Amino acid sequence: MTSHLQFSMKHFAALKSKYKATDYQNLSLSSLLYLILRKADLGMNINEIEWNWLLDNQLLETITTIEKEQEDKAQAICQLDREFDLLKVKYNVTHKVNNNYTPICSILWKLDSEHEITDSEVDFLRKNSLNYVADQSLQIKEFKQLRIKYKADQFDGCLPDHSPLYSILKKLEDEADLNEKDIEFIQQQKMLYISAIVDQKQAIKQAEFVQLKEKYKATKYLDLSIFSPLYQILKTLDYNQKLSSSDIKWLEDNKLNETLSIVLEIEQKEQFNELKIKYKAISCQDSLLSSHLYKVLKKIDSNIKIVDQDINFLKKRQLMDTIAVTIEKYADHLKSTIKTGAELSQADIDWLQQNGREDIIVFAIKKYADHLKSTIKIGEELSQDDIDWLQQNGREDIIVFAQEKHFVNLKSKYDVSDYRDKLVSSRLYPILQKLEKGNRLEEIEVAWLIENNLFYHSDYGNNSFYNISNRTDSNKRSRIFITYHTIEATFYEQEYQQTGNQWKLPNASSHWRKAKKPQRALKLTENINFNAIKENKLKSALLTTRGGAFRDIDQLDKAETSARKAIEYQPNSHHPYT
Repeated sequence: MTSHLQFSMKHFAALKSKYKATDYQNLSLSSLLYLILRKADLGMNINEIEWNWLLDNQLLETITTIEKEQEDKAQAICQLDREFDLLKVKYNVTHKVNNNYTPICSILWKLDSEHEITDSEVDFLRKNSLNYVADQSLQIKEFKQLRIKYKADQFDGCLPDHSPLYSILKKLEDEADLNEKDIEFIQQQKMLYISAIVDQKQAIKQAEFVQLKEKYKATKYLDLSIFSPLYQILKTLDYNQKLSSSDIKWLEDNKLNETLSIVLEIEQKEQFNELKIKYKAISCQDSLLSSHLYKVLKKIDSNIKIVDQDINFLKKRQLMDTIAVTIEKYADHLKSTIKTGAELSQADIDWLQQNGREDIIVFAIKKYADHLKSTIKIGEELSQDDIDWLQQNGREDIIVFAQEKHFVNLKSKYDVSDYRDKLVSSRLYPILQKLEKGNRLEEIEVAWLIENNLFYHSDYGNNSFYNISNRTDSNKRSRIFITYHTIEATFYEQEYQQTGNQWKLPNASSHWRKAKKPQRALKLTENINFNAIKENKLKSALLTTRGGAFRDIDQLDKAETSARKAIEYQPNSHHPYT
């Protein structure tokens, strides 16, 4: 019998014993039982034919044993899966892992049990996009080494993220400052070796704190704790770093005025040095804050125009580059203010001319001219000051533009936009300007309007001024006609008020009627004491115009009454009959 055959026979016998099948007498290795038991031992699935064969051969105990073993293995696998899942949670593995039997889980198991993995295993994690776990492994390794160095082995097994000790040991290793919570933790955990190190470091820092308080005049603050805000503030100062606004406020709140004075002096010296660099004055050896150079540089930086005395001061010190930078900076500042809508003062203009920066003056002229043009476009008119400025600066084109725009607006307002002559040199433009300002027209101007069919409505053609005087169809009166008569009526009213000449009243009343304001005409003549008037002709004229005004508002009874009274005073006049 060969050795292989002997081994197989022994193997079969062992399997029969293991799976409770010793009652089966067939010892042939070709038996189906041997196949079934071998598959069961290897953890392979038993198929339906094989289960039925076991039943047919009354091997019930064997069936129970195999089923129990399979169940135990399944439970063991589930338990192992749970343990792997816990490891993935513990080490924050959010990256999807297809199954729990990859090298990743083995590395996690090793990391958790031995707190250290090899460099090749770290590389494997990184290649599988598990950089966080790789970094954790390095931290765990470092934490282990630090615990050994600082004799803190009682924290063996703690992850760096789960223990404040890691950050404390890191601070010690990096010579960084511990905070009060760190010290409290060390004392609570009775870490004598670390406490001794910390005490030594604190003693050094306290000595340093005392020296800093002396140096920066803060001895009146009695607290010597290195956790005092003052210690950090003074260290910041000593490192030549700028204090924050909260640091300054703390010094103010604690009335450390001498320290604040030192801080201010330091800041001013730093500013002085920065200004010398910025404005190319580093060749000057002046470093005192009382130096005139410091004052000049601050003026330059604040966009304050430096005077001739300052320029001469810079020239004497051969700071020609500083002068050039100053001129450029102030010119840029003026240009910026011009962009915001500000105007140049005469002093600024003189300065620009003296320093060869006429380009800024040209820019300012263009900017303000453009501004005026934009205001014209939205309907505003130029003031006389604006007109004078434009003429002085050679921008008559804006004046012409304003006049053209104004002419267009006036023609639109007075309903004569169709008038053929568009030029501001037209005779119509000054006439419309006079009407707009409320000034009286000359007879020759009225005649010109009539001649050009601009005085009356077009329906009346070239009818004379007098032919329309008593027309009742006021809707056909032009805007020019109405405005003209409004101005005339106002003029005669004022004449009456100034002179008391009652002959001005019929004229004013007549013009108010033509201006489509008969009520104003009636108001003007309603309180006249006819008994005090001696001239019948004047009485008749006043009553005639009142009658016409009543007729304009369709109060015909009153119109007739006024006309009859007028006839009584002047029977031979035809005017009351019209």
